[in-house]
Amino acid sequence: TVTPDEQMLASILRDKRVIVTGGAGSIGRTLVRRALDMGAEAVLVADISEFNIFQLQSDLARIYEERLIARLVDIGDKSSFSRVVRDFRPDVIFHAAALKHVPILEDNWISAVRTNVFGTKNCVEVATECKVAHFVLISSDKAADPTSVLGFTKRFAEQIVNSMHYMQRRKASASGRGTNFIGVRFGNVFGSDGSVSTIFQR
Repeated sequence: TVTPDEQMLASILRDKRVIVTGGAGSIGRTLVRRALDMGAEAVLVADISEFNIFQLQSDLARIYEERLIARLVDIGDKSSFSRVVRDFRPDVIFHAAALKHVPILEDNWISAVRTNVFGTKNCVEVATECKVAHFVLISSDKAADPTSVLGFTKRFAEQIVNSMHYMQRRKASASGRGTNFIGVRFGNVFGSDGSVSTIFQR
């Protein structure tokens, strides 16, 4: 077990405005709760699932009250996502929205490309245009030596984030500003929606 540095994490999130795409999903919900517990000024959940948003609000709204905001938005629609970001003015975006079930995506690869690749591209471009300070991509271990549609689309998403990161670093050296782009890879997360660990447990 690796114990996280709570003080360091809190220093990044305390008094900040945070957007979590896919924030009503299993990983997104945890990010939302942690950001609020660590003193974020406000957290906006951007998710396409009406039912998941309803569940999230049922679970958390009374605890966090006006600090928790939810918007029904599709990251595939850049103008809609841009409107949400411009109105909310976040300091940090955690990009957790994705299609991730390996066998299902093999048969539905067009949807996987639309969400995981072009949806990520939209989010990255909006973060840059709106001068968001930090953008964190939640990627997958399947992106290492990819052999599935999920792996390839997540690897593509990583390349989009990496490319924009280096472009922003060059701009920042001249202007002193620019979004800090970060990518992290998750393995199978116990208890997350659709995780194979849940199948093994059953």
